[in-house]
Amino acid sequence: MISKAFRLDCQKGITLIEITIVMGILVALVFIAVNVYEGFRITVRDGAAKEDLRRAYKASQAFFTENPGGQINLRKLSSYGFLPSLNVNLGIFNDTSSGLLIGARHATPGCHVFLINAQGDIFEASQPLLEHTMIGQLRSPGPQIPSGGIQPPTSNDSSEPIALLELRRAYASSLSFFSQNPDGVINKELLKRHGYTPNPRANLAIADGTLAGLSLIATSTDSGGKAFSIDSAGRIH
Repeated sequence: MISKAFRLDCQKGITLIEITIVMGILVALVFIAVNVYEGFRITVRDGAAKEDLRRAYKASQAFFTENPGGQINLRKLSSYGFLPSLNVNLGIFNDTSSGLLIGARHATPGCHVFLINAQGDIFEASQPLLEHTMIGQLRSPGPQIPSGGIQPPTSNDSSEPIALLELRRAYASSLSFFSQNPDGVINKELLKRHGYTPNPRANLAIADGTLAGLSLIATSTDSGGKAFSIDSAGRIH
């Protein structure tokens, strides 16, 4: 009697509903496994960007110890032992000791942009900062940025009008401020705390001190009184 019942059950076979349920479970398990792996992959690559920031910061502190008041760039960092990792994009957004701001992101799509400040704190760049400022350039996927990354928005070119140099220095300081205060409003005193040193031969005015609408205006005698302005994305007009 038992063997007869077993034969009857086997003859019924597996129904379409049962097959569908099994396939659904398998698809769900594969989906979960892929997402777990992708999350792990992003975490590892984000870790590589953070490690580059730590090593860049260590090199910058060694440089500033020997060059108080100096300005860093990627060439100087390399001379103090910093070697960028493969496929990690690096950008120096404020090259002064008091306003230091360096960013890094692995080139793999989905990875995050991280920043390190003058105190050595590492944190993820906020969405408003990525949307409105030149820090957002690090979001672009692709191979490692050539020539050592994004250069600081400052310049020591003596042939350039002092007003433009003033704008770039003030802009770099504003990035340092907004990196931790995206909803704040800058003024000259706050800029000074983040590395800005006013040039007595230039006049700086803050037309809009918010992140989204940032507008800095500068004039100097060497530009014949012509005014230049810079916006939140670092574009000079």
